[in-house]
Amino acid sequence: MYILLFLGQFIALPQIPGANSESSEKIQLAAECSICNASPPDSFHVAGRGLNFITVAWNPAWEGATHTLVVFTKSANNNWVLLDTFFNVSGTAYTIENVSFNDECKLNISTNCVTGERSINIAEALDKIIIELDVAGRRPKNPVKLNDCVGVGLSDHEWVGFQVNSVDGDPLKSNLFELKITTVKKNERKVNINRVFDIIKIYAVDEIDQYPSPTRKTANPFKIADFTHEGFSEAIGYVGLTTILYAPTVVELCKIIEKDWDDNFEYSIIVAEEVFPLSTPDEINVDREGGVKNLPNDHGVKVQTPFVETLAVFFPPFFQIGGKTRIQLLDINGKKILDYREMNIEDQIFLPANDLPAGIYLVRIFTDNDVLFVKTIKSK
Repeated sequence: MYILLFLGQFIALPQIPGANSESSEKIQLAAECSICNASPPDSFHVAGRGLNFITVAWNPAWEGATHTLVVFTKSANNNWVLLDTFFNVSGTAYTIENVSFNDECKLNISTNCVTGERSINIAEALDKIIIELDVAGRRPKNPVKLNDCVGVGLSDHEWVGFQVNSVDGDPLKSNLFELKITTVKKNERKVNINRVFDIIKIYAVDEIDQYPSPTRKTANPFKIADFTHEGFSEAIGYVGLTTILYAPTVVELCKIIEKDWDDNFEYSIIVAEEVFPLSTPDEINVDREGGVKNLPNDHGVKVQTPFVETLAVFFPPFFQIGGKTRIQLLDINGKKILDYREMNIEDQIFLPANDLPAGIYLVRIFTDNDVLFVKTIKSK
């Protein structure tokens, strides 16, 4: 026991481990504590967010220290409003409940003095999550479905996301969405839900069926909608990012069962260890000298360019021979010109195209797990 004379009183301070080797430093720390000037915990940070909770963690100033934790949320008027105060918090982590995933939070922590008062020195952690719904998701190579949407590690896979697909197998009603979480600046994190195929009109949207701009915050859970109908959309259901644990990042990305889900669509968590290189039709170097041209992304399908009376599409032996595909021809503006449905996949498919005017076209090929594009040329 160390005995400290302060303001005419004797105050008994607890024995601090390691005092024999660092006695002067520890005695000074105890003196600071006695006047409520103790150091705050180190490395105070947000360790996880959920649909209605937030978890913070820290390294105590000394072993056995207790803390006072104060939580603020930002109001609609952009002011910080006190949510709650927690006294005598021990350990190295604490979970605050009844905090919405969409709330922007500010948290202060201070070390409690032996007198029972909290120190005037605080550590602060801010946490703001922005959800963006956008295009430009990467395309997974050899995607694998997981059986559980809980405890998915982002660092364990090159690609993590989900698939929403029609149970009747319609390729125009099946889209992939990549999940990415990045730190924009200190304690401000951005969640991207990026749909992979812009042409497939199954979108992640907000409550008014908009896909927000980069500056717009989107509510969680977010809605999945079917835009394949002319002039209106239909809700499929809701997906919620209900848990994020940081360092390493582990997520829970599930279909919200409390809200209605359209039975005509399936929801699956998808992971992949590789992705296809990003490319657009404009980046494809079309062979204007004729012959057969490889499509991008290493899938081995080939398309004839230029073509005259017929357009030849060549499939490699491993490409689901005996299966079905759908091939569309689009003009350079993306307007659909020809649509060949339920075609048997063989090593070669020849499409009649004699009536088409000369020009540049896009070939779109649907498979079970992919949508492929290539630019080609119709000669005179």
